[in-house]
Amino acid sequence: MFKTADGGLMRPADYLPTARRVRLKSSRTCTGSLVLGADFGQRLEFESKLERDAILTFYARPDVERVLSQYPRVAYIGADGKPHQYTFDLQVTLTSGEVVAVEVKPEIYVEKRDIRALLARIAAQMPRSVADRVSLVTERNLDAVTVANAELIHTSRFHDPLADEQVSAVLARATGTVIVAEIARRSGLGPRTVSAVARLIRAGEVRLERHEHIGMGARVCATEISQERKAA
Repeated sequence: MFKTADGGLMRPADYLPTARRVRLKSSRTCTGSLVLGADFGQRLEFESKLERDAILTFYARPDVERVLSQYPRVAYIGADGKPHQYTFDLQVTLTSGEVVAVEVKPEIYVEKRDIRALLARIAAQMPRSVADRVSLVTERNLDAVTVANAELIHTSRFHDPLADEQVSAVLARATGTVIVAEIARRSGLGPRTVSAVARLIRAGEVRLERHEHIGMGARVCATEISQERKAA
């Protein structure tokens, strides 16, 4: 059970169906699950810290609508001429409707097992009804700043409408970029400002001006989405 912002209790969502089950007990790997969404609406399993970081990073993006773990399972003909089955680590659905089959692997494993060639073979045979394209994620795509920001967006996901509205109002009156500390001063929100900024980044209404940690020293500005919403 989870405690909600208003003091109530909520039961987290059940695990979503997957192509294969994740072994949550292992002495050699980091396994576990994530409860996602402000309403605890989705729970995903992961088999490694790298996969956990990838899930959080995808969920932090405003153009991502849904993530499934251990899915899809794809049939393909291997280099040996025989039929095989391959289960991707993640299936990511974008807000545009595009579906991406994502494999998450350490770079050393990718090089050792020639994973790029394997994924290229699978992609060439995969029906568009399964996914529009294949993507490979390694630790090179998940730098410390990206992962830290994704973790902050995840922990800041619970609704705080007043704080979000006040941050949006400060940005609407600002010209160009604003330091988060200045937003905190103008709004009087204090530390709540950082969480509000994180939520608005996830919503696509605010963006970082440069690749840096979301914090009091970060520089942010309203996006076109936010400006259009205000104009309407």
